[in-house]
This record gives sequence, C-alpha cells and structure tokens, in this order.
Amino acid sequence: MGRLKPYDGEFSTINDLNDIVNQLAKRLNHEKLQRNNQKPVELWAKEKEHFRSLNYDLTRYFESVQTRKVSRDSMIRFQNHQYSVSPNYIGKEVEIKP
Repeated sequence: MGRLKPYDGEFSTINDLNDIVNQLAKRLNHEKLQRNNQKPVELWAKEKEHFRSLNYDLTRYFESVQTRKVSRDSMIRFQNHQYSVSPNYIGKEVEIKP
C-alpha cells in the first residue's frame, strides 16, 4: 500500500466515486502479495469455505425490536449506553430497533 498516491482525477457523483474505489479494490485483490506471493482473491477462495452463516437466534437478537421506558431526564439505556429522547416521551415506552 505504500505505492498509493492521492487520487487526482475528478468525479461528480457518489456512483462515480464508488466505481473508482471498486476498480482500485479489484486491481489490488488480483495483485500478488509480497509476503506470500499469493493474490488476496485466491486466499479468500480458500478461506471462505471455513466461514459459517450466523446462527439464526443470534441474528434474531440483533434484529428484534426492544422497548424501553424513557426516564425523567429524557434518557433511555441501550447496550450500556444512554441516549437522549425528546422530552415529549418522558415516562412512556418507546421501541428500539437496533
């Protein structure tokens, strides 16, 4: 990556920028690495068979809707963090969609 230099071209939309980034990634993923003389795309082909899909129960946990009661100070707690909520909801139950 030390050979990368700032991009000096132009783009006018986010799609143009995405195309530039995708072309760069494609080129880099097909170049041999110095440390092992292998291409990242070839290494991924070997390693991807060892990956498994997420357990359904785990994905359901992250996609589930949860409820919290808004405190007097207009805050809710979620995953050990506090978030502010409109004072209009103090004392009411609100839904959280992670």
